[in-house]
Amino acid sequence: ERKGTQTKKKRGGSHPGKRPNKNRNRVLYHELLMGDYFVANPIYDSKDFRRRFRMRRELFDRILNAVVEYDPYFKCGVDCCGVKSFSTHQKITCALRYMAYGGSADQLDENLRFGNLQ
Repeated sequence: ERKGTQTKKKRGGSHPGKRPNKNRNRVLYHELLMGDYFVANPIYDSKDFRRRFRMRRELFDRILNAVVEYDPYFKCGVDCCGVKSFSTHQKITCALRYMAYGGSADQLDENLRFGNLQ
């Protein structure tokens, strides 16, 4: 047997008896995020956007488009159970806040309903 070729036990995945995933109300929080910042007449204006995201909305949009083009993870998809994943805007917002402010995934979960970043 060669060194370093040990097989690792598979973690996670679906199997009988596994507790169900937490309902994070992804669609609701996507709609709230979009209504707050990204619709034609958002609740928060461009000054609020710049203060909270530390960039102009146009730059956010350019980053979002470039990241989605580079990495398909950031596209919204559907899992094996037919549940819609977090939206592109949610994923990018979460990643930017994590990079800007640091902190833990629990803080992001409390604010954005975005659990583990795996």
